[in-house]
Amino acid sequence: AMKTVMSVVSVLMMLFCPVAVLGEERPMESWTCSYKDGKGLDDLLAARDFELKQAEKAGIDLGNQFLWSLYKGDRDFDFVWLAPHDSWVAFNQRQDSVMDSALMSKAQARYDNIATCRAVLGAVNILNNQQIDTGSDPYMVTTTACKVKDGVSRQDMTDLEGHIGSVRAAMGDTAPLITGSIRMITRGPNTPDWVMFNKHKNMTERGKSLAAWRQMEQSQSQFRHMRTKVDCSFSLWRGQQVMGAN
Repeated sequence: AMKTVMSVVSVLMMLFCPVAVLGEERPMESWTCSYKDGKGLDDLLAARDFELKQAEKAGIDLGNQFLWSLYKGDRDFDFVWLAPHDSWVAFNQRQDSVMDSALMSKAQARYDNIATCRAVLGAVNILNNQQIDTGSDPYMVTTTACKVKDGVSRQDMTDLEGHIGSVRAAMGDTAPLITGSIRMITRGPNTPDWVMFNKHKNMTERGKSLAAWRQMEQSQSQFRHMRTKVDCSFSLWRGQQVMGAN
């Protein structure tokens, strides 16, 4: 069920917050969802509006939340809903507040009528951030969802993330607006172990960034480094902020 707090995901989103701290893991809930027959984005956003009203009545701050709608990619779901948290303490407090609220249960029921979802919990780490706020404008997200190869350790992945972050920093203003990683904590048969994501203003800016990366000497060593640690698939998403002010 979408947005049930029993099985929570973490994915992203200090991600789209310019205040996110580089190199500091934070909890992220995420839901991968498929629309039910006859339902779509307008229905989803109407349920979002109802949830915000219920949360206001209950005195619950739902923070910043984000929606990624599938644009290109071989995925068995239509969208990902992302809810980042400032800390594990903040995450725990919000879960308790929502689970104890009858008002929020009614909001959950609205979502259940619109989409079928799987919830996951992860930890997001911002690897590079240009500190450019796109506000409420739609944006593009690229994701590289990966299974970690046998024998690869947590430290190996930390080293890989450091390598990616250093290459992104060397790109200067041609880098994606944000590059981050998500380490999955709860997993299912189809859940990746690790996801790298990039935020771009639009497809044109994404193309410029990719071209700049390919021209860098460091890009090939980063590519080879990733191939030794992970097996991945690539997708494109249309992103938007659906809750919160920043």
